[in-house]
Amino acid sequence: MDKRYRILFPSQPYNLKQVDEAYEPEANICKLIGIEYYLFDYDTFVETGMINNTINVNDYYTLIYRGWMLKPAQYKDLSDFIAAKTKFNIFLINNTWEYINCHCFPYAYKVLNQWTPRIIELQNWGDIYTTDIDFDFFIKDNVKSDKSINGVERISKNIYKDELVDKIAMFVKARGKLFTGNIVLKEFIPLKKIDGKTNEWRVFYLNGKFLTYFQNSYLKTTEHPPFKLIKDLGKNLYSMSNFFTVDFALTEDNDWIVIETGDGQVSGLPTGEELAFYNKLLNKKEIWRSITNY
Repeated sequence: MDKRYRILFPSQPYNLKQVDEAYEPEANICKLIGIEYYLFDYDTFVETGMINNTINVNDYYTLIYRGWMLKPAQYKDLSDFIAAKTKFNIFLINNTWEYINCHCFPYAYKVLNQWTPRIIELQNWGDIYTTDIDFDFFIKDNVKSDKSINGVERISKNIYKDELVDKIAMFVKARGKLFTGNIVLKEFIPLKKIDGKTNEWRVFYLNGKFLTYFQNSYLKTTEHPPFKLIKDLGKNLYSMSNFFTVDFALTEDNDWIVIETGDGQVSGLPTGEELAFYNKLLNKKEIWRSITNY
């Protein structure tokens, strides 16, 4: 890893001396392989806006945040605070605009629409009654859908609009304070299942180049998205973000589609893959070379 990079983890609630237990495995790997990290109190920040932290301000480096999701306004506050506190010597790897672009899917959709299911973004609830919907869909906001153990709910394009309004109201209530952006109706595409599970992969990109990927479903198959597709999407999104993820899934028609994008700082890792992730981060140039020669 470039020596300019450091990691920023959330601390235990109201305790800057310990990393949040959910990110302890990543912090332990950082200790093991020599990556410096700092902490900030996420819970206090979200509740009060105060940013208690252990950041070393007497150095020049770029921070990679690895932690819980932040709403765009919260991310802006954190980013602005770090820049101002360090007299603009230290920055998060993505500025606010770059964070929003891949964290909030409708922004990335403008670049990825040929590889991903269609969406309809509703700016106002009243738009439901004047919007033609010509595909079955599920409901999400700019960041997340509301999933059950059976996945998202497939909603018919012929649903009565009053019934749809009720479903949207329930979705917004379920998301609560986590609701972000606008209502998005996303086309429902049946995914291929193997042993009852879908074949999904999360790809991490750094500076527009493939960093690493992980299978989200823990399947026995190693079938993954084609590397050409992975590289093409990285190039397309690089102008929008420095560190991001793309989630791919295999459809029943055996096509690979993009089902989601994310900011790389708040995208989760599968349990047990922390060492692999940070090892790849340390050797990003070598990893990219292996893909370009594939």
